[in-house]
Amino acid sequence: MVAVCGFAAIGFWQSVGLFLLGQILTGGFILGLFLAGGCIHKIFHHDGDWHSHWHNMTQVQRREFIERRRREYF
Repeated sequence: MVAVCGFAAIGFWQSVGLFLLGQILTGGFILGLFLAGGCIHKIFHHDGDWHSHWHNMTQVQRREFIERRRREYF
């Protein structure tokens, strides 16, 4: 970009500072990844045996579960 647009080259610490400033100003995607990762972890590593829990549900219970998840998370 320096040769094409004539921007001044910045160093490593300036780029880290710009990155952190961008994180602070936009709410930060790093924090969002940690929060989303926690939700995904809860879904796949539920307390107990999730696989058998799902297969022991009736069709009505499964539909209620899916609808509740849609209301809460979407």
